[in-house]
Amino acid sequence: MNCSRQCWRVERQEIVYIKNIIEAYDGIATLHTLDPKLGLIELAIAPGCEPYVEMILNDFKRDILIEPYSVNKPENAGQTL
Repeated sequence: MNCSRQCWRVERQEIVYIKNIIEAYDGIATLHTLDPKLGLIELAIAPGCEPYVEMILNDFKRDILIEPYSVNKPENAGQTL
């Protein structure tokens, strides 16, 4: 299965909460923590489930700082929340 991958920067104290919510929707995505100190997470999204994950993330954005993050951009190095 070819999952799409998205990286996000979130408030680090919210990582477990986000992981539990995402993974409660059985099979649409899994969350991996890339850097707990910086609040960097990666979502591996099952094919065809991108709209559902987008809807969940939009709900998070109302209450939690969550923004796209590119791990390949040098200007992102060393940033903290």
